[in-house]
Amino acid sequence: MNNGQTASDLDSIHNIIGLNTPIKENTLFSFCTLAHMNMNAGNMAYAKSLLDSATVYIDENKDIKGTALYHYLNGLYIIQHNPDNSNEGYNHLYKSLYYYEQLGDNPNMIINIIQVLANEVSIREDTVSINNILAKAVALNKQTPENKTLELLINGLHCIPYKINYKNNKNENTIDSILFHKKKSIEMYESGQLNGLGMEANISLLYIHMAEYEAMKKEPDFSLINNSIIKAKEIAEKLNYPLADIRLSYAQSLINYAKGNLTQAEKLAFSTNELIDNYRKFGYQQLYVDNYELLSHIYEAKENHKTALEYEELKSKYELEIRNNEIKTIELQFLTDLKDAEVTNLKTQNSFQKKTTSFITITCILLLIVTILLLLLFSAKQKSLGHHNELEKKAKDDANLKLKLKKEQTEKALLEKYEVLSDFHLKEMELIGKSKELELLEAEKMELDRQVERYAEKIEEYEQSMHRQQQVNEKEQSMCNIIKEDIEQLINKYSYETKGYIPNLNKINDAYINCLREKYEGQISVQYIKYCICFTIGMEINEVAECFCIEPASVHGLRYRLKKKFGLGTDENLELFLKSNV
Repeated sequence: MNNGQTASDLDSIHNIIGLNTPIKENTLFSFCTLAHMNMNAGNMAYAKSLLDSATVYIDENKDIKGTALYHYLNGLYIIQHNPDNSNEGYNHLYKSLYYYEQLGDNPNMIINIIQVLANEVSIREDTVSINNILAKAVALNKQTPENKTLELLINGLHCIPYKINYKNNKNENTIDSILFHKKKSIEMYESGQLNGLGMEANISLLYIHMAEYEAMKKEPDFSLINNSIIKAKEIAEKLNYPLADIRLSYAQSLINYAKGNLTQAEKLAFSTNELIDNYRKFGYQQLYVDNYELLSHIYEAKENHKTALEYEELKSKYELEIRNNEIKTIELQFLTDLKDAEVTNLKTQNSFQKKTTSFITITCILLLIVTILLLLLFSAKQKSLGHHNELEKKAKDDANLKLKLKKEQTEKALLEKYEVLSDFHLKEMELIGKSKELELLEAEKMELDRQVERYAEKIEEYEQSMHRQQQVNEKEQSMCNIIKEDIEQLINKYSYETKGYIPNLNKINDAYINCLREKYEGQISVQYIKYCICFTIGMEINEVAECFCIEPASVHGLRYRLKKKFGLGTDENLELFLKSNV
């Protein structure tokens, strides 16, 4: 739409407004209808200008339908294009829901509003609002029982309290409850009940959530997880839906973590972070919280406690942002209610003034004809005074009732605010407890290191005794040939000959072994010479552990002792040192 069309449309609207009073009463609805059409066409700038023009008529308009549409469009625009001010957008949507419920003739619009609000209360973990919205959806479903979109929404709303319960208690039974409602929604899709409704984006997220929550179990069903991920990818590839891409990347990272593939899980978690950075408008605080929590678990599993704590702190930072947004929402709702009360009070005063003016006018007219109709004037005056007293009493009663209602709403808002602050304090206490646990773990690690040192000394004594037993065989055959034959047999036994280890083994000679003995502090055992040759020909730690039937952790300890005996520093490479002596 070009600028000429925009100016022409605005001129047409203002020409219609100026014709007569009945059309002027529909001005707000006209502006909002045009704004809705332009938002659907993607002309967001023009739609915003129309909504700004509609704001002029919002206070003087008596059309509930126009007011409901105005708040709905403003709420959507703010959430989609100004996510940092989303609290104001959700406040508009709550007002819109109130007016559409009054009208009662547009269930599809009510469903759309409930769906958007459900996302908001899910992020805020506001169980009271969740139950209210769920009750509205269930009541609406009774009026429109064949609406599949509404059934899908109700299944999603049922999941939210279970998600909150699992987050707080980590009870695996709640995962089964979540998966039950997710499966009900997926069965609707797979049976064709949702065809033609444009629900592919929501269905892709349902499959992803199925995979995520199954992966959170202690004994996950990886066949179900893989099947859900494949179906989610099939749907997501046909869509341009960034949120599905983000959740899919996060789910794959979570699945790799559940399988123990920590390196791949870490890589996918970083990719998820980049996707969130590119699309911050999709409730990004909660996405960051989930992803940073997963990264913290990954580094805990890697025993990198420092990095795990850093990501735990980042998670807490975004949780704090979410809580601050909740407080802002409560404060905004409180201020909005105060402003609504002021507007209502002003309208009441204005109505009273109009009635007073009308009364004075009637009194003046009656005074002009007092000489002619004195008796009739007296009777009419008595009736008018009685009517006025009744109106005044009614207005006073209404004002007292509204004041009482506003006080109750204010007290409720304050209680919710204090509840949010209390939850945040509890989170801080949990973090302090985790810090103490970390200190205990570090102390346990130091004790384990001391035990490893003592175990290494015992192993060395044992190997020295073994060395003395093998000295008898050294007289009959070259030490180097015996060791090479043993290692070659191990390589052939575990099928490592294809990796080129045997040619490297043939380069080893007696001079190499004598060089090792010279540089080794003390008497090196035959077993240690075998380990050195394995490292020299390029065998991996896991392969050495498999050949000698020991744990990979023991191989790491062995490397540490060899470096110490050869006088190498922590920054020097053992393999380079060994290869330099071949």
